[in-house]
Amino acid sequence: MSVEKRFEALMMMSDELKRTGVIDRDEWRELAEEASAFYAHAVEGLEGGP
Repeated sequence: MSVEKRFEALMMMSDELKRTGVIDRDEWRELAEEASAFYAHAVEGLEGGP
């Protein structure tokens, strides 16, 4: 699975958890930040960064 697809899947899962009331807005934001950090780190690795 590509980095973009993994990011999209993580975001869709966090959206669904929020929609169903399993998590609140603050928890959703935390998951979104973690997904974004994963994406940035993965892209950096693909580009040959440190």
